[in-house]
Amino acid sequence: MSLPTEFHSSLEKTLIENAYDLKNPLWVFPSECAKENSPFLPKKELNIIALVGDATSQEMTLMQSYLEGLISQQKKASAALKATLNLTYPNFEFKNYATMADLESFIASPDYGNPDVQNVCYGFELAKQGDSDYALTLVMND
Repeated sequence: MSLPTEFHSSLEKTLIENAYDLKNPLWVFPSECAKENSPFLPKKELNIIALVGDATSQEMTLMQSYLEGLISQQKKASAALKATLNLTYPNFEFKNYATMADLESFIASPDYGNPDVQNVCYGFELAKQGDSDYALTLVMND
């Protein structure tokens, strides 16, 4: 079942009307990943969202799908972000690492931070502990 066209245009209109409202949840994104706030010289966006573990698991697929939806909506408000906070929305992409050690190794590599190497904005590991028990580990850039 798909939603009627009127719903989509109404949702888009609401997004545009609320784009300049800084309390809007679409504004909740890691601003330190924007090129303008980059810790690197020359300035560059931190655009990798690291997925640690089995990228094909139902849990990881759900998390990635949620983030893709959020990113899609945030991109629609990116003009307001640029106009209000003078930040350019990063061109995020997902990258999978088999283990946390693999992600840490990538971040610790001597090339990390070079202009031609992509950098991690944030990452997460979602580990199933039981039937309905999960452990979420977040990795933020520093």
